[in-house]
Amino acid sequence: MIHIKYPGGEAPPENWLIQAKELTDLLKQAPDKITRDKIIDENAALWGEIKEWLAKFSYYKCWFSEARDTYSHWQVEHFRPKKEAKQPNRDGYWWLSFDYLNYRLCGGVGNAKKGSFFPLRVGTPAAQCPEDNCDDEAPLLIDPTVESDVILLTFAEGGMAVPSEPDGWKHERAKVSIDRYKLNDHPPLTRAREQIWNTCQVEVGEIETLMAQREGRHSPSREEAIRRIARRLKERTQPSAEFSSVARSFLFQYPKMWARNCIA
Repeated sequence: MIHIKYPGGEAPPENWLIQAKELTDLLKQAPDKITRDKIIDENAALWGEIKEWLAKFSYYKCWFSEARDTYSHWQVEHFRPKKEAKQPNRDGYWWLSFDYLNYRLCGGVGNAKKGSFFPLRVGTPAAQCPEDNCDDEAPLLIDPTVESDVILLTFAEGGMAVPSEPDGWKHERAKVSIDRYKLNDHPPLTRAREQIWNTCQVEVGEIETLMAQREGRHSPSREEAIRRIARRLKERTQPSAEFSSVARSFLFQYPKMWARNCIA
C-alpha cells in the first residue's frame, strides 16, 4: 500500500459535483432511513462515473493492494459505509454517499470482504449525522489516503503483508486491515507480490556478486552493470510501479545501506 495523495487540490467534473450535491440535499431532507436507502440505491451509478478520475491518483492501481488486474475489477468503495456500519451495528454515513472525498478505488476482492465493516476504537465517538465531525473518529481500518496509516503495513519474506508495529493499537489496525482487505488471502495477489520480492532478491544478489568482483580489478562494464541493475530496482520502487511497496520493503530491510539508496 502506498500513500494516495487524494484529492490533492483536484475535484471531479463540475456537472458531477452538481449532481452529487443535489442528491446529498435530498438525503438530508429524507424523512427516514428507508427513503434515504432508496435514494442511494437508485443513484448508485453516480460514484462509478468517476472511477477513471479516481484511478489517476494511484497510477491506475487499486488503492489498497497496488494491483492493476490481479485483485479483480475496480470498484468505487465508500471508506465510511453509506447505509450501515458494522461492529457495533449502527446507521451508515448516508450523508457521505455522494461525497467523493469518501471514495476509495478498490479491487472487488477487498471490497467484498470489507463491505460495511467499519469499527472504531472503543471509547471514541462515532459520527451519527452530517453535523458530526468524522475527524473525531478513530477508525480501525487503515485508510490509504492517510500517510500515517500506510506506514503501519509492511512486507515480510515472500511479500506477505504484515504489521510494521509489534503490538498495540497500531498493530491491531494493520492486522485487521490485512484480513478485511484480503491482502494475504487472494492467491493471484500473493503470487504477484512474491514474484516482485523474489526478483528484488535476485537483482540484489547480482549486485553483491559484481561488487565482490570489483575488489579485484576495476571494470567500466562491471560498473555499468551495477548501475543498470540498481536503476531497475529503483524503478520497482516508483509509486507508478505495481506493488512498489513490496520492493521498497525488501530494499529497506536489506542489511546494507547501498540497497536503501536504490529506493526512489
